[in-house]
Amino acid sequence: MISDLGYMRLVHLSWELQLEELLDTHHASHLEVDTHEECPLGVWLYREGLAEFGNVLEVQKLERDHKLFHQSVRRVIRSHKHGRKSEASDAMAEVKHLSREIIYMLTVVEFKLLRKKSNQYAIRHPLRALSQFFRRR
Repeated sequence: MISDLGYMRLVHLSWELQLEELLDTHHASHLEVDTHEECPLGVWLYREGLAEFGNVLEVQKLERDHKLFHQSVRRVIRSHKHGRKSEASDAMAEVKHLSREIIYMLTVVEFKLLRKKSNQYAIRHPLRALSQFFRRR
């Protein structure tokens, strides 16, 4: 479970990189966007995440932002395809913002699971450490 969260962080970073490549080079490998329910994070959220951790605020935010992330990714691709560079750039900024939020929330959930699993390996103040690292706006 915890390793799945790390994988999901990497998947979101990969999407950012692929979209940047699309906008910068005007050609990227064919991008197919799953629905927010079919991608690895969506599968986890709707199969077990919400059932087990739906009361955790970060999981609730994660669900909302994840859905918005998919909408923004589609907007980047659609805008780029139709030559609307400004709109694609705005959508890309939203993708980057949402990706950071998703990565942050996945990390918070991971720390909470680690703390619950074993206090001896958890960082003493994970949320404080994360907020300094990500410098949320």
